[in-house]
Amino acid sequence: MVFGKTLVLPGEFFEPSSQTRTDPSEFLLRLRETFRTLKPTPASCHSSTSCFMHTALKTCSHVFVRVEGLKPSSTASYQGPFEVLSRTNKHFTIKINDRTSTISIDRLKPAFLLNDTDSSPSQYRKVTIRLYFLLDLIKMWPYQLRLALVERSDSTRSTCEFS
Repeated sequence: MVFGKTLVLPGEFFEPSSQTRTDPSEFLLRLRETFRTLKPTPASCHSSTSCFMHTALKTCSHVFVRVEGLKPSSTASYQGPFEVLSRTNKHFTIKINDRTSTISIDRLKPAFLLNDTDSSPSQYRKVTIRLYFLLDLIKMWPYQLRLALVERSDSTRSTCEFS
């Protein structure tokens, strides 16, 4: 910038301005005409998209209900399973502690229950799950502790394998 010179826009460094000065009233008329021809963009409806709904919710006999509000990190996010008494597109009527409650479908998750004709009773399933959990814990032990455990269990002919 040099003192006493008119300011120049960066584009005018390469090409001189070809526009002639227009009368302010003429400019105002063109501006009004331009705004008259503008058409607003149609508004979008954001609520028309549906939220995710598990397909099994249409036919399931039991559901889990999400716990709302603040909770400690060690508590479960869902309660249940609860029996479904009736359902609509947006709400389920379920049985919670011998009382009926109407709950929004947004808080529900289908419960996939095992058939009553299952060959192994539930107590054996719980024991099996606990055994696998213990085996995973033992795998994290140092090698010497695992070796001592295997040597002690040698007399009982344990079939546990540690990798």
